[in-house]
Amino acid sequence: MVFGWLKKKTKKAADKPSAAPTSSAAPPPPPAAQAQPTPPPLAASRPRAPWGPEDDIAANQAIGGLRNFLLSALKTERGIQAETLLVAAGALTGYSAIHAVFEAYLKRGRAQIGDAEAASTGNAIVEVKGKDGQTYYLGDLINSFLAASAGPVSRPFFVWGYLAGIAINSGVLAAELPDLNEMFKHAASTVGSPEFGIPRMPPNLKPMLTPRQAVDRLWPAVRTGLARIEGPGPGGRGIDVEHWPILCAIAAQQLINQTKGVMDVKVALRLVMESAIFMSKIDPRSVPQEPAPAATS
Repeated sequence: MVFGWLKKKTKKAADKPSAAPTSSAAPPPPPAAQAQPTPPPLAASRPRAPWGPEDDIAANQAIGGLRNFLLSALKTERGIQAETLLVAAGALTGYSAIHAVFEAYLKRGRAQIGDAEAASTGNAIVEVKGKDGQTYYLGDLINSFLAASAGPVSRPFFVWGYLAGIAINSGVLAAELPDLNEMFKHAASTVGSPEFGIPRMPPNLKPMLTPRQAVDRLWPAVRTGLARIEGPGPGGRGIDVEHWPILCAIAAQQLINQTKGVMDVKVALRLVMESAIFMSKIDPRSVPQEPAPAATS
């Protein structure tokens, strides 16, 4: 299997892609601040994920299941194309954020669709119609799942922390990380245009799926996997939909690590994060939620 194309290559062992971690356990928490070159020392009691230890079995199963599903679903006769894998992982991570906003906030009465003023309080998201006729959603509440946010929407765990963390652990200096604010501005400025949803990358990279195509094709199966109940006890345990973006981020983090033998980590990080930001703005009601019925003969 090749990453790059993920195929077997006659390279030195040091040049081979890193193997996926043997455990899907949650990684160390994100760096406390982007300006720091390395994460600060961790307090022994600091949690590593937004769920408690009683949910670790379910979380580990969901993360490993998602990672392995993507490796299987995107495999072709030639192997696995790294850029397609990373675009898909990022797209699903971003889409899980807007899905979480609708399922864990709007449907539970914790937020509503409102105007920009209401959105600034963290209690609403803004609905906009693009020139392409599609519906998009903006707001700090959505963005808080993806990046560090201040004020009422602040949360201790967010996608960028996990993704930037793997880059820093791979030797990338914090000052060399892709410009996160610029990526958000680019996504917002292209809403409704042909440029929206197309992550920027070197010309030699040609993913076989756009982020939106990846979401439409893969989300029904991914949703089923994330909603699965696992673990001991009469009813088992599942991870609340509000935490699905972190499950997806950890799987994406592992895939960045697995592909770094054939792709620059900074390029991989931008591919994943731009895909995530784009897909966090689409209308979740326009995405298939259930797998298509099996064809009958």
